[in-house]
Amino acid sequence: PLDLKKFTHCFLIPYVATRAIAHRLNVSTAEAHTILLESRPAGIQLHPALDSDKELDRICRSNIQRSKSNTIII
Repeated sequence: PLDLKKFTHCFLIPYVATRAIAHRLNVSTAEAHTILLESRPAGIQLHPALDSDKELDRICRSNIQRSKSNTIII
């Protein structure tokens, strides 16, 4: 199981960001998620990571791959 920090970082923040983008730009959630992914390089430049967490990186990569294949695991 994920601790609260990892859950927040990997799931909650991307979910809220995607919903906010969809609402603000009046686009679908899928389109908003694409915008979120495409803006990632700018976010990395503005907010560079201070540490490396291999498990967190693995989870994030897995989430991106699942979102691209429209696979939802609950």
